Amino acid sequence: MDHKPDVLSILIGVNDVWHEVAAQNGVELKRFVKIYDMLISDTLKVLPDVKIILCEPFVLKGEATELNYDRFLEVKDYAKAIKSLAEKYSLKFLPLQEAFDNASQKTCVEDYLYDGVHPNIAGARLIADEWMKLFKEMMNN
Repeated sequence: MDHKPDVLSILIGVNDVWHEVAAQNGVELKRFVKIYDMLISDTLKVLPDVKIILCEPFVLKGEATELNYDRFLEVKDYAKAIKSLAEKYSLKFLPLQEAFDNASQKTCVEDYLYDGVHPNIAGARLIADEWMKLFKEMMNN
């Protein structure tokens, strides 16, 4: 906050599920929402003019997620909660799951998320392209 940014992006959620699946030390949804809400509220108190983009967490079936993929799909509940927080605070929500779903269907998961969670160069580019579309839209309004 000391840097006083004009724009702030937040992309969190998948590790909160992943760490629960892998080691039972993740962050359950209710606590996640409480902390995320507090993060937004505190940020807006300190930086009332900052533009905030809440990015949708995403997951695909890959090396790290395949074994417990049904559990990893809990990320979608976190995404819904984040979208609700964006609405609550009138912030921008950047949907990413559908973009990853569509892109990976054209080729394969590993072309975008090398393990189902972490983006490689093409995955980072996909996020950047989607982010820039939303940012340009924000700047034109």
